[in-house]
Amino acid sequence: MQFLRKHNCPACPVIKRSAKLKSPSRLLRWLWPITGFFALIWFLVRVIPKPSRATYPCQRIVFPLASSFIVWLLGLTVSVVAFRKAKYYFERSRFVVGAMCLVVGVGAVFMAISGGNENIALADSPAPNAPIGVA
Repeated sequence: MQFLRKHNCPACPVIKRSAKLKSPSRLLRWLWPITGFFALIWFLVRVIPKPSRATYPCQRIVFPLASSFIVWLLGLTVSVVAFRKAKYYFERSRFVVGAMCLVVGVGAVFMAISGGNENIALADSPAPNAPIGVA
């Protein structure tokens, strides 16, 4: 309530009090990485024994989610390593190499944050009255 008053948030005209701001729960923040991890496990468990299963519709849906999880994980790992290397090189007065590591780290953070948002995986809608599969 103090935050709303401090930042001049208007009160609701119907109930005559300020709206409460809710932050997402911790579970909701971790929902995407957990889902991506389980999608990757599901894909690997199903496809490694029989690679032709990669063409199944359920695996075609899971693959983008699993691959975006891998990209997110790779971006996080690369950014941590790049920032540590940048700190190491800045401490030893190697500013050009440190700046390069810093640029790589910022790029990796950007990749980790926005890696899977451009292309949303949607299921292919079949044509009406068209058979699917082999009879």
